[in-house]
Amino acid sequence: MPVGLIWNGPSARSWVLQKFDSAMNRAGEAVVEEARRLVPVDTGRLRASIGFTYSTSRRVLTVYADEFYAAFVEFGTSKMAAQPFLRPALGLFPRLLGLVVTTQVQFSNTPEQYGGPETLEGPF
Repeated sequence: MPVGLIWNGPSARSWVLQKFDSAMNRAGEAVVEEARRLVPVDTGRLRASIGFTYSTSRRVLTVYADEFYAAFVEFGTSKMAAQPFLRPALGLFPRLLGLVVTTQVQFSNTPEQYGGPETLEGPF
């Protein structure tokens, strides 16, 4: 008896990518919510600057804090203790998706006088 096979590759791939994109957006929202909960608040500007973007073309989730002093708060300075808020929030990410994830933290708004853009990688 002949057995037929129907190939649904393109539609299956589309379905999987749609589910993945949805999960990444939910994860981004959860990480931002946690970072906003953890960030120390003085004026509220740093908390308001926390957000995320997700590129469906590159499948890259970017969580950011746009205030120039975000790195100083996250890592501390010689005169101020660190008050991490992004790294602990990013720690949720692997659990949210059930994956092993490599995280990259980039501080692109850090003024040159304080070392300029910096990138850190690894599980935090």
